[in-house]
Amino acid sequence: MKRLTWLAAAAVALLLALAVPGQAKAEQAGGALRFTIEKTELVVGEKTPVQVQAPDGYGQIRKVPLAEADVVIEKPYLLQKLPDGTMKALAVGETDVTASWGEEKLTLRVSISADYYIGGGVQLKGVMYLPIQAFFAELGAQVTYLEASKTFQVKLGNDSIQLQKGSAAAVVNGVKTVMAGPVQTAGGSAVFPASLLRTAIGATLEWNADYQFMTVWQGKAELQIATERTQEILKNEKLGSLTKLIGKSYWVNNFDSKYRFKKVTIHDIEPDDDGGFTVVFKLASTGELLHTAFTNAEAIRSNLASSDQFLTADPRKTYKWSNAVWDKIANEKISVGMTKDQVRMSWGKPSDTSYSVVGSISVETWRYGSYTSSWLQYVVFTNGKVSQIYS
Repeated sequence: MKRLTWLAAAAVALLLALAVPGQAKAEQAGGALRFTIEKTELVVGEKTPVQVQAPDGYGQIRKVPLAEADVVIEKPYLLQKLPDGTMKALAVGETDVTASWGEEKLTLRVSISADYYIGGGVQLKGVMYLPIQAFFAELGAQVTYLEASKTFQVKLGNDSIQLQKGSAAAVVNGVKTVMAGPVQTAGGSAVFPASLLRTAIGATLEWNADYQFMTVWQGKAELQIATERTQEILKNEKLGSLTKLIGKSYWVNNFDSKYRFKKVTIHDIEPDDDGGFTVVFKLASTGELLHTAFTNAEAIRSNLASSDQFLTADPRKTYKWSNAVWDKIANEKISVGMTKDQVRMSWGKPSDTSYSVVGSISVETWRYGSYTSSWLQYVVFTNGKVSQIYS
C-alpha cells in the first residue's frame, strides 16, 4: 500500500490537520539527574536531540553522550537512538523514554504521528475497515500471513493480534473478541473493522464525514486512513467547475496537428501540486489516451473555447467540402478560390482584417503573422473567395 502524496499541500493540510508543532523541549530534573528531549511530538522520520546530564566522579554535572547514557526506550520499534545524540521516529505511536543514573529515574513520553495518510480504507455496510498490512506496518508491527489457515499474525511489541479471513472473531493477546464484521478483501487488500483498535491497542477513532477518512489516535499520536471517496472529494475540490468538462467530446483543430480533426473525449483531468492540471484526452478512433499539461484552469477553458484550437462538432459533417479541399486544409494550405470558412479552417483566425466595397464588388484582406515576425502573409477575398495570396 503506497502512501498517498500526490495531493496539493493545502489539501493535505486540510485533510491531516496535524499541527505537529515545533514543541518546546521537554525536560525533567530530579536530584542530580537532568533529562531533556528537544521535541516530544514528532512525525515519522523526524529526529530530535536528546541530552542527559549527570554528576561525574568529581561531583560536577556533565553532559553524558546518548550512546553512553542509561536511556531505555519502552517501545524501540517506535523510536531509535542514533550515534549523533538524537533519536529518530520510526513508526506511529507513543512511547516512554526513561533515563537513569544510580537510583534516579526520569521519564518523558514521545508521541509520533504521520504527516501523510495511507489509502485502503473502505466503508462496508456502515463499518469502517482498515488495510491490515499497510495499517499495522505504520505502527511498527510485524505482520505475518499464514496461507494454510488464512490468518494474519500481528506482533506489536508485547501485544499480539490474530485475524482470520472470513471470520469476525479476533484473538488479542490470547483473548477472543468479536469484531463488527469479518476480515475480508476490498480493493485487493485484506481489511479488518477499525473498531477492534479500541480494545486491541486502546486507540481512539475519529471519522471525518466531510472527507470520508478516519483518524486513529494513540494518545497524541495520529494516523489518517483515507478511502477512495477521500481522494475523489479532494480532487473534485481542486477541479471545481472543471469536473463538468469530463466526458465532453471535441474535434482537434490547430491544438495538435498530429490529431487534427480527430474526435477526442475528455477522459479525466488530473490536478497537480502547483495549481496546474493534466487533461487526459481519449482518442475516439483508437482509444489511445493523450496527456496534455495546462498551467491553470483558465488555460484549459480558453483553449477548449477557441475554435482555432478545438471544434465542438465534426467539421467534415458541418462543412460538405470536397476531399481535395479537406486535404489542403489538413496540410494547412490555401489556394485561390477558397472561401473564408475554408481559409479560417486551414490557417485559423487572422491577425488583422480590412474591408472595402466598390459597387457590387467587396474586397476583404486578411493578414496572418506580424510585421516583426519572419512569416507575414496576406489573403485577399473578392466577393467572398480568395483572389490573391501574397507576402
